[in-house]
Amino acid sequence: MIRAAMELTHGPKTTSQRQHWKQSRCADDVTVVSLPGRTCLSWRRGVKWKRRMVMCLVPSLLSLCVYWNSLDGEFVHDDLSAITTNHDVIGPTSTWDFLYNDFWGTDLLDPRSHKSYRPLTVLTFKWNYAASGLNPWSYHAVNIWLHSLVSCLFAWICHNCLGLSTLGSLLTASLFAIHPIHTEAVSGIVGRADLLTTLFFLLSFVAMTDRSITR
Repeated sequence: MIRAAMELTHGPKTTSQRQHWKQSRCADDVTVVSLPGRTCLSWRRGVKWKRRMVMCLVPSLLSLCVYWNSLDGEFVHDDLSAITTNHDVIGPTSTWDFLYNDFWGTDLLDPRSHKSYRPLTVLTFKWNYAASGLNPWSYHAVNIWLHSLVSCLFAWICHNCLGLSTLGSLLTASLFAIHPIHTEAVSGIVGRADLLTTLFFLLSFVAMTDRSITR
């Protein structure tokens, strides 16, 4: 370690030292190659980083491709009650009534209330309405983007939390991204509640892993 640090600081002095340095520079991922007047990180670290980027991006892109056709969808079934006739969504954007109402805009204290409390989902609907009114395209676009992000996070968790290989994580996350079981959650606008739940559930694993690493 001390000899390596000295070589990093001053550089190899002789031809034999330079040759030895070239042969040992790939011993591990954190080795730094010393050249006259400059240093550069090991190429192996760059290769691993690129593989992990591909591992996360491929499932994300697959999810975009599979659900892209849902952008042409309309408001259907529960979308109509939860969005188009919900005053918490189409009402003034400055009101905070959605914090006291259920998912469908009924007061939680009302005996007729469904008691399904999803204020964050309703808030995202309000943002959609403020940005594009009742144009269903933007609502579907947000759902697809959320599923793409979830697929990316799932690949990261497979590799860093479950210990799968890069290829194993890529294949597992790709299957997750395109599996038809997610169709209702992604293509149905009210399915955004499931997407947001999954997103924050996976983020809790990321936070837990980062905290355990820093300890």
